[in-house]
Amino acid sequence: MIPYCGVVESPFSRASNDRADTTLGIRESMEARCLLVHFAFRPLKMRRRSTRSLRCFVPRALALVGAGVARGLDYPDWQTLLDNMHRRVDSLAKRGQQASKYLKRFDDPLWRAEEYRRLLGKEYFPFLTKTFEQDRGTNAVTKAIVKLPFRHILTTNYDASLERAWNAEHTTPAQCVRWDKEDDLLEFLFRFHEPRYRRIVYVHGRWDAPESIVLTDTDYTSRYVRTEGASKRLFALFAMQRFVFFGFSLADPDLAAIMREVNVAVGSKDKARHFAFIGLGKRDDREVHRSRMMLKFGIKPIFYDASRGHQPLDTLLHALLESCRVTRGGAAKRALTRKAAVAGASRTPAPSVAGAKSIAREKPRRALSPLPSVTDHTDPQKGRFGGMSLRDRCELTAEVTASAHDDGWYDVRFRVRSIDAARPLKGKVRFHLHDTFHTPKRVVTAKNGVASLELLAYGAFTVGAELLDAKVRLELDLATLKSAPREFRLN
Repeated sequence: MIPYCGVVESPFSRASNDRADTTLGIRESMEARCLLVHFAFRPLKMRRRSTRSLRCFVPRALALVGAGVARGLDYPDWQTLLDNMHRRVDSLAKRGQQASKYLKRFDDPLWRAEEYRRLLGKEYFPFLTKTFEQDRGTNAVTKAIVKLPFRHILTTNYDASLERAWNAEHTTPAQCVRWDKEDDLLEFLFRFHEPRYRRIVYVHGRWDAPESIVLTDTDYTSRYVRTEGASKRLFALFAMQRFVFFGFSLADPDLAAIMREVNVAVGSKDKARHFAFIGLGKRDDREVHRSRMMLKFGIKPIFYDASRGHQPLDTLLHALLESCRVTRGGAAKRALTRKAAVAGASRTPAPSVAGAKSIAREKPRRALSPLPSVTDHTDPQKGRFGGMSLRDRCELTAEVTASAHDDGWYDVRFRVRSIDAARPLKGKVRFHLHDTFHTPKRVVTAKNGVASLELLAYGAFTVGAELLDAKVRLELDLATLKSAPREFRLN
């Protein structure tokens, strides 16, 4: 994103260009122009990566939530948890035993946890319960995840923050499944595709059943090595379903191994099966991380600036959520418009003889053929408009510059004009943008021989233009625009 997150426009785009194609009955909602709840486009200093078509991907996908999300609520991530266990062992100092300082530098986190469990003894389960039972509330990220129309939400976290977020945002209480409870898991797999059956699944246990928690080397061996069913079921889910990852680095060795197997078995070097929101520091090499995630795990990463905490992720999720809302609302409006059009057509009286003669005397006009179906859902306008930016002496151009107000965003200005000075462009031009824009079709009237459209975007996409009077179609892929900034073309 499923693919599903799409190239989304900021609400700070020029209002003068927010004109919808009224023949389709589509109008941009006022809600979408306000602060977008959970996926708002606010000015932010971050790098947004490609989220093309993610909004279409989400309703068919599963969310997988990791420790990076829980960290936003001050629950410990894996490293912090191990450090806390080390301090707890030292504070107990049972039988004169203390955690070796070498353990803190030991590069096998599973075995570190194993050693701490041994040293904690009977204090191990109470320690886990006390750590994760605390109600630390919710935040915008967890609320956005539960509000997105995922089929189900899987998590490797032990806390109940997703349940609290669900209960805060939905009228029905959260329904949960623990992976270690065989009967509940089998019911989940059996009813997986039922539309009204949505579950939060604790893959590695829950705080109120500390014996179910998977943390140490023995836990992982028991779950993924000695019990073949767990690995096979996860393999089947990753192979047959699409996932959007939140707060994951894929440092979890067993999940990473399953993902690699899936990618080898059913993956493609050119197409991602899954998406992941990944926070990186400003000095991290995004291309290295992108290659690793794509080639090793079949995951398309969407990066954000982790040095600013969860605010950049919050903003991206606001945008995605609003995009999903607009999609559903737009589809409903189009359906009502088509229904009204059919009803109106059935009531239209037959033309009179005089009217028929008048129609016959009109000069025949060349009609545009119907647009081909979408073949690339990550870039829906690709190839639908003939693939040429210059045709019949009409030209579509674009200028892309980094926004002076929104770091990570780009000002994009499209122009359609005639290259024949003796025949300047007249009439209206319909621009077809990526379908994750709030209004993907924009009609602009040519002024002084130029039809111009300005907007704000954070990644490249293909735009189509229909010259309604000249009956000409033009197409331009912004990813091929050499004058555009490299970051924009790669997004």
